[in-house]
This record gives sequence, C-alpha cells and structure tokens, in this order.
Amino acid sequence: MDIRTLNTSDVFVVARMLSKVTGEAKNELSQIIKASSVETESKKKTVKDKDKLNKQLDDLYIEAGIKITFLLFQYLINYAADDLQKWLGSLIGKSPEEFGDMPPETTMEILVSLSEAKEIQSFFSAAFAIFNKMNRYAKVFGKK
Repeated sequence: MDIRTLNTSDVFVVARMLSKVTGEAKNELSQIIKASSVETESKKKTVKDKDKLNKQLDDLYIEAGIKITFLLFQYLINYAADDLQKWLGSLIGKSPEEFGDMPPETTMEILVSLSEAKEIQSFFSAAFAIFNKMNRYAKVFGKK
C-alpha cells in the first residue's frame, strides 16, 4: 500500500502519542530505538567499503523498522488507539471514520509500508528525542 511521505508534523503526532505510553512499554521502545541507532553509528565507523556499508545499513534499517513499527503499534493500541487510528488514516489520505470503515488488512498494509521505509529509523528517533525532551522538561517544571 502506498503511504504518503512522513514529514515533520508526523514526528510531533507520534511524539504526542508516545507521551501517552508509560512504564515498561516506554522503556522497551526507547531501548530498541537507541540500540538500532548505536548499531548504525558503529557500522558507519567500522565498515570501510561503501557498497558493503550501504547493504548492511539497508538490512539494519529494515530489521529495526519492522521491530520499531510493530512494537510501537502494539503499545499505541493500548495507550492511544484513537490517535493512532487518526494518524494511520492520514498516511493514506483518509479521515478516521473512513479509515475505520476500511478492511482490517489495511492496517497491516500500512504498518508493512511504514516498516519498509528507509527513513523510519531516523523518523522514530526524532519522535523519541522530542518525546524525551518533553518528558524531561515536564519533570523540571513539576508536570508529568
């Protein structure tokens, strides 16, 4: 399924949804994103052959994208289902109501398309960075 290109607004939408995820779920998501980012940077430093590096990074992005997308979906269903439905619908140009009337396999097709997007790792890293900053500042100012 074709989805629109992810943009800056999506980063903020996902960060807002992530702010609803708490406890161990938040920690698990954060660890997967951090681990994939560390592995990416490690490969960039150690693999000298550009073609080999690009192939390894492509494989890493696909693997990380699948893990992050499906784990995120699992948690957002529990913590932010309405927001998730609205966002997924927006990725294919549908309102939440139109999206809700679509066949069930539509959601899986969108998730697969998301997980295969090369920019998905950096997208979720940006969303988590914003989420973490929001969380840090909320603690500083006494709001959680």
